[in-house]
Amino acid sequence: MSYCTAADLPLALSDIDRYDGKRLLSATAFELAVLNVMVYHNSGGVSVLYCDGKNLGDPYTKVPDGSTEFEWWYNTAIDALYIAISESKALLHEWSVAAETKTTQHARIISDASEELSSRLDNHFPNPLPRSTRAGNSRSYDRDVIKATAILACVSLVSSHDPLAKILEPLRAQVDSIITGINTGVIRLSFERTPSDGGGEILAGATNASTTGYPRDTTGACSVGYDKIKIEIVTGGTVTLNSENTTVTYKATGRNGASLLGATLIDGGWQTIGAGLYVQWSDGVYVAGDYWYLEATNVPSSTGKVSTLRGYR
Repeated sequence: MSYCTAADLPLALSDIDRYDGKRLLSATAFELAVLNVMVYHNSGGVSVLYCDGKNLGDPYTKVPDGSTEFEWWYNTAIDALYIAISESKALLHEWSVAAETKTTQHARIISDASEELSSRLDNHFPNPLPRSTRAGNSRSYDRDVIKATAILACVSLVSSHDPLAKILEPLRAQVDSIITGINTGVIRLSFERTPSDGGGEILAGATNASTTGYPRDTTGACSVGYDKIKIEIVTGGTVTLNSENTTVTYKATGRNGASLLGATLIDGGWQTIGAGLYVQWSDGVYVAGDYWYLEATNVPSSTGKVSTLRGYR
């Protein structure tokens, strides 16, 4: 689960590449292991070795024999880094190491930041958050979700490099403001519905652990004063974008137990569930017995308070 990409990080902090997790090694700390092979003891874990900022590629499979310059190997058993280079040349270069590649580091940090964001949102929000349902949005998630995740990732990268960095305070204040806005309803995410919205509010039911599909949006005008419709998968399977579904079906049952709709194939468009309401299904895997509720009313709210989606897969 990742709510943003590495490309979003510089938008949150322009000089984020400064905090890339590299550690400088002191060239004077190298010792001669064998002819044309230097060793650096207690180097710490090394997955990537840089010489003057250049990635030296994959490690050798054992201690280099010195015949090929810049071959390297990290011995995890004794925490020692070996490099095929002469003693005099080793002093001419700047050496740095990293425990993981930049791509791997960013993927891990963004995944952790996404989890942190979900954990800091009120428990009526689904986890993971659904993707954006706003027409014309070219990104997977709402803008504020992407921004908050990117800032949290930057905070993690910066604090691991310098826990006292001055930039941390404004970054934390910015992400706190976004999270508070989402939790209080000042910032409303695209998937949030209320019962008095035209299409009602989708509520969590129960789904199989392997289920990835869900009712992604609703529309219509509730034709009764109030209803809480159960929408259930009858036949499971996979719904795929731009492919005809001939397997997955759903049905709808009213609050009073009356059948509103028999088994109907999911077709990707707006589909009736009864009471003047329609649902649009996402692509994904569905399992027979998965169900959600759609709560709707045609009575306007007297408080004006916006409630939020309580969760669906």
